[in-house]
Amino acid sequence: MDARTDRATSRLSLARGRSASVVRGLPPLWLAALAVALFIPNLVAAWTTVQTIVADGYAYDWTNFVAASQRLGDGTLYDAAGQYAFRWSPIAAAAFVVIAPIGLTAWRLSHIAVLLFLRDWRLIALVLLSYPFWFDVETGNVNTFIAVAAVNALRGSRVGTGIFLASFVLVPRPVVFPLVIWLVWKRPGWRWPLVAGSGWHAAVAGLTGLSSGWIFALVGASSEMQGPLNLAPSGVIGAWWVPIGLVLAAWFTIRGRLGLASVAASPYWLPYYLLMLILEFVRPPELDQRRTQMAAVESS
Repeated sequence: MDARTDRATSRLSLARGRSASVVRGLPPLWLAALAVALFIPNLVAAWTTVQTIVADGYAYDWTNFVAASQRLGDGTLYDAAGQYAFRWSPIAAAAFVVIAPIGLTAWRLSHIAVLLFLRDWRLIALVLLSYPFWFDVETGNVNTFIAVAAVNALRGSRVGTGIFLASFVLVPRPVVFPLVIWLVWKRPGWRWPLVAGSGWHAAVAGLTGLSSGWIFALVGASSEMQGPLNLAPSGVIGAWWVPIGLVLAAWFTIRGRLGLASVAASPYWLPYYLLMLILEFVRPPELDQRRTQMAAVESS
C-alpha cells in the first residue's frame, strides 16, 4: 500500500508541471472565452493608462494617501472634502507618514518591482498586460501589493499570508473577504493570529480617537455603487447585486475559486479590484494533497 501511494504521489508530482511555480492551469472554457472577448479592449485601456502615467497624470489615490498622512494629527482624517476621502484604518494613514516621502514615481515603480514576487513569468506577463494593474499604478493605490500577497498566501507562504491578513485588518474590503475566510477555514493555525492582530489593531486605533470616524467612512463606501468607475452588475441593477454576489461568492469559495469569489463578494468593482482574478491561476497546496489522496485510493 505504501509503495503504491508513493508511486501515485510521484506520478502526480510529474504531471503537475516542471516549473517551480504553482499554477492552476487553464480556466473554464466560458471564462477563457470571456477573457478573449475582453482582451483587445483591455489592451487599449491599458495602453491609454500607460500614456497617462508617462505624462505624469494625476494620481488620485496617492494624493489622498499623502493628504491622509498630513491630516492624521489634526483630527480631520475622515472629513471628506472635494476629492478627498479616506476609508482605511488610521494605522494605514500613519504608515503613509513613512511612505509619502519616497514620492509618486518611486511608489509607481514599486508596483512593477513587487511583481517579481509572483515568481512565475506567466503570471507576471498576465498582470503587465492587464488594465486593472496599470489603473492601480496610475492612481497609486495598493491593490497590486495585496494581489501579490494574496497569490503567495494561497500558495502557502507564511510571509505572504501574514502580509495579506495584515492588509485585510488595515484595509477591510469585501473583495478580500473570500480569501480571508478560506485561509482561516483551510488553515486553522492562522485563526488566533488573525484574532490577536485584529484585537491589537482595534486597541491602537481606539487610542487615536478616530475609530468612530473610520466606521462611518466604511459605511459611506457603498456610494461607490453609483460611481462612474463601477464595473460590477450593481452599476446596472443596483443593490440587488449584493445578495446575488454573496451567494455566488460563497459557492465559488467552497469550490476553491477564490478569484471569482473575490469579485463576486464586492458590491462594486473599481477596475483595480479585478486584479484578484489572478487567483484563478493559482493552485493551493491543499488541492494537490486531495488529488494525491484520491490517486492513492484509486491505485490501492
